[in-house]
Amino acid sequence: MINCDKDIKIIEKIFYKLGILAIIGLGIIMMIFTRETFFYPTMLEVNSFEVVEDSIKRGDMLTYRLDICKYADKTVQIHRTLLNDVVINLPSIQANLPMGCQTIVRKVTVPGYAPSGKYILRSTVDFRINSFKTVSYAHETGLFQITE
Repeated sequence: MINCDKDIKIIEKIFYKLGILAIIGLGIIMMIFTRETFFYPTMLEVNSFEVVEDSIKRGDMLTYRLDICKYADKTVQIHRTLLNDVVINLPSIQANLPMGCQTIVRKVTVPGYAPSGKYILRSTVDFRINSFKTVSYAHETGLFQITE
């Protein structure tokens, strides 16, 4: 004769243990997800960000200088914007700067349609940490003049 009660108790124990393993596994997955999404080290430190010229004509090259320390070996996306009463988005670039502290001098063309006036250059650097998280660092220069 078959003892169904004994078989049912064995199956219940197996499912109980599988349930505990599933809960533990989900807990581990959630801890990894939380760590990768919310906690990340400092990637970039900008010590100074300045425009070299005090005044520049429309259509000319604007030279800016950054004194930075980069702590992650990752390619970054850099978005540059001229700010006044108007917002002028300049072309974005990708850069793979070496790790460590350095001074960088870059040039960007001031659009010919930029109105005359005082501007600030804003640079936003995006680090893609993983498939869930991108960290952005924004920095602004002091005022400079764009003339005709």
